[in-house]
Amino acid sequence: MPLSLPEPSAECLPFGLILQRIALPFFLFAAVLAGLLLLSWFLILPVYTAVDVGGAKHSVESLRAFRADLLSNIETAEADRSQYILPVHDAAYRALRHRREERTSFLSLLDNLFDIASSVYAQPDAVHLSRVSYHAADRTLDVDGDVRFVGPRSMTVLAEFVEAAKKHFVAEAALPRFVREEQEGIGPHSPFTFSLSL
Repeated sequence: MPLSLPEPSAECLPFGLILQRIALPFFLFAAVLAGLLLLSWFLILPVYTAVDVGGAKHSVESLRAFRADLLSNIETAEADRSQYILPVHDAAYRALRHRREERTSFLSLLDNLFDIASSVYAQPDAVHLSRVSYHAADRTLDVDGDVRFVGPRSMTVLAEFVEAAKKHFVAEAALPRFVREEQEGIGPHSPFTFSLSL
């Protein structure tokens, strides 16, 4: 016997009845889909989305923390590098530079001393400096030499040289012995050794 289907009726089913009939299958479908998505989120996705960085596997969440940590390490390393490359911003460098600028340059002292020696007497080589040593820690300058080629005025020129040196850049001077010696080839001259405190 052939299977007979009921003839469609002309009356419409109410909407509430349709919702009642499809509510359970729709709810079951949504629950199964949500369960499968949660299962894939916690079990399947971490396996396929894990990233290997530096020999360690990181999940998506840990990658964000890893990136933030890496950026802070990079900023610290760049700051350290800039301290090594550009030490001008470092306080210790500024302190050393200030100490260096406070110290008197040996070359400027030597230039001043030679200028004074050549300007004391009309003859530029009258004051001959044989040794000049600068002690930066004590801020003293030791000067050896002699006054020559001025005849019997050698002690006077020596006194003028010492006074000019004291007046220009010296806080205190240990006065030399004022003597006049006679030597062949040079004639009368006055050797001196004195110390200048800056």
